[in-house]
Amino acid sequence: MSKVSERDVLRKVCTRIAEIGGLKGVSSRNLNNIETARKGVKELLDEYADKKHLAELERLKENFNIVKTISDKITEENCKLKTGNHDLKALLKDKNAVISEMTVENSELRDKKIKLHDKNLELNEDIAYYKKTLEVMNKEIKVLTEENNFLKKPWYARLFSL
Repeated sequence: MSKVSERDVLRKVCTRIAEIGGLKGVSSRNLNNIETARKGVKELLDEYADKKHLAELERLKENFNIVKTISDKITEENCKLKTGNHDLKALLKDKNAVISEMTVENSELRDKKIKLHDKNLELNEDIAYYKKTLEVMNKEIKVLTEENNFLKKPWYARLFSL
């Protein structure tokens, strides 16, 4: 069985890491001793870490751009909502003013209604008084009519009750 040196293993590891990671690295021909082979593996791992770091950085930039776009849209929507809110507040203020005017008018109309009701009661009392007066007058007219009819008769008919 042949003895495999550490340098050969490191050269193979460098080659395999470069293939798997798609890295440039150091050519395995240049890895002539164990020190350069270890240094080559370290450089490949550093290159891989840099590549991953750059990929992660690019992903973060894309996420940042997405977040910025969303933030801009939210800010724009917030401005629209604030404008709409301001418009609604103005509309509410106008409606409250109308309600206040209607409340005042309602109070005035309620006062007028109370006055008219009082006046109506007074008029009903007057009507009741005039009805009683009319009844009394009608009775008096009836009595006077009977008396007048009696007095229209000649004196002899009145005397002898004919």
